[in-house]
Amino acid sequence: MKDESKHPPIKVPYELDTILEVSDEGEVLREIPVLDILYKNNMLPVLFSNNRNFRLNDAKDVVHLNDVEEI
Repeated sequence: MKDESKHPPIKVPYELDTILEVSDEGEVLREIPVLDILYKNNMLPVLFSNNRNFRLNDAKDVVHLNDVEEI
């Protein structure tokens, strides 16, 4: 269903920041949603430790990713 969140308890709609791996030629090789990384690596305590209520519709900007560096 379109209205179901892939990242509960975060309520839809919400912004889904992604990390792109881009080739030297500008081709997108991979697109990885940041929330998928956090959920798959059991890092939910990091995401929810600030006591924000992500069940409210006004909490659309969940991660607010500014920059990613390859390591």
